[in-house]
Amino acid sequence: MRPDIDQMITGIAPSRGPGISPGARELFEEITSAAAGEPSAAPSPRRARRLGAVRAPRRRWGVTAALAALATVVGLIGPGFLGLGAGPAAAALDVKREGGYYVVTVKDLFANPDVYRKQLRELGLNVSLTLIPASPSLVGQIWEGSVRGEHETAGGTRREDGVETVDSKGCAQPDVHCTIGLRIPVGYRGKLSITLGRQARTGERFKFIAAIDARGEPLHCVACKQKTVDEVRTLLRERGIPDATYATSDGPRTAVPGSWYVHNGVLRAPGSALFEVGPGHEPLNLPGPDLRGECP
Repeated sequence: MRPDIDQMITGIAPSRGPGISPGARELFEEITSAAAGEPSAAPSPRRARRLGAVRAPRRRWGVTAALAALATVVGLIGPGFLGLGAGPAAAALDVKREGGYYVVTVKDLFANPDVYRKQLRELGLNVSLTLIPASPSLVGQIWEGSVRGEHETAGGTRREDGVETVDSKGCAQPDVHCTIGLRIPVGYRGKLSITLGRQARTGERFKFIAAIDARGEPLHCVACKQKTVDEVRTLLRERGIPDATYATSDGPRTAVPGSWYVHNGVLRAPGSALFEVGPGHEPLNLPGPDLRGECP
């Protein structure tokens, strides 16, 4: 399991110990089962699972809450014209040169990673790129893996070796095309393996998940925890999310009494949420910062 998933869990389930409820564990399993489909760069799933402190989604490499942003402006002139790899008709990536950087934009979100790798190798770059379906706030962001040594920059993040991300505005909006990509120094000689979140197709489960009230998620800045199921379902329908399933002390359910209370939740797929619920107001006593970000 990945560190970003570990740390994000705190906002979704109580800390490890005898008090962890089956409902919280169900949410935990939802997230870790999604993580199981992550590329081989991830550490072994046999690694001990821990429920660490959650960090709010930030544009940073690794998204240690599960999160980091990348994107770039698509060049008007194709990479073939500039001599930067395959031409527009065949390219899964659009590459243009800006100063001392290659700006690499993903054109085909569903291409085989080998296609990306081959095109990048034509530029002399030893970079492996994989895309996975992500919760709205994580589209264009980086799944933590071998990416380390970052520090913040004005437009996104920059690693110490100069590879950086560029702000991807609008990626958290459903049904809106957004551009994701990387800025890589010309002449870069490092070896890099990166997994980016992409928009999910209809019916596709997210593999990169954030708390449902995190910044960029459908219930951000909405007081949804400890509201009744009926109240939260109304909030979801108003936001175009018709489906919900539930994790309870007795296991998963497709329906629960509308008078029960919501304790935590995630968006598990486009139009579908998963909530930890119960018949009473159970105190969470969770450590870590507030995931809601800046709210009025």
